Amino acid sequence: MDRTVKLLMLSRWLGLPLGIVMYLGTRTAFGEESAMMLGAIAAAVFVIIMRRGCTRVISEAIAGEIKEAISKVAKVESFIEMKGASRGLIARVYLVGAKEKITDINRMINSRLEDSVLRKHLWIMQLTDMDSRDDLKMTQERLNEQLIEELEKIAKERRKK
Repeated sequence: MDRTVKLLMLSRWLGLPLGIVMYLGTRTAFGEESAMMLGAIAAAVFVIIMRRGCTRVISEAIAGEIKEAISKVAKVESFIEMKGASRGLIARVYLVGAKEKITDINRMINSRLEDSVLRKHLWIMQLTDMDSRDDLKMTQERLNEQLIEELEKIAKERRKK
């Protein structure tokens, strides 16, 4: 998995030759300035697409690890939500009816991710238990509030340094 991620991260630099090819191919048809803009846009878009693709592959791998960890501990319904942030990924794990097993599930998820190369890409993980699927919207709102509070604390600590 780590090899795939490294390959994707390196392949984003292929945007540079792509931009040069776009510039050379459009220079005579559109003029120097337009060709430069088209080349720069082509290179930038390629890099953005590759970065998003890499994030998607990592997110799917992390979600797979979390699903496997949950299935090893208990047979509970779960939802995994991945969000991207500038410092890394934020994983939200929603469990349905896992009251007494939530600490074991949390321990198993942490141990699986600690052994994985994917850990360095995961910034924050939020784990919560719900009584039913119908509580999802309310739980998401509560986790959003907690996340904002936590990010504000981190920002205040940074400013103090």
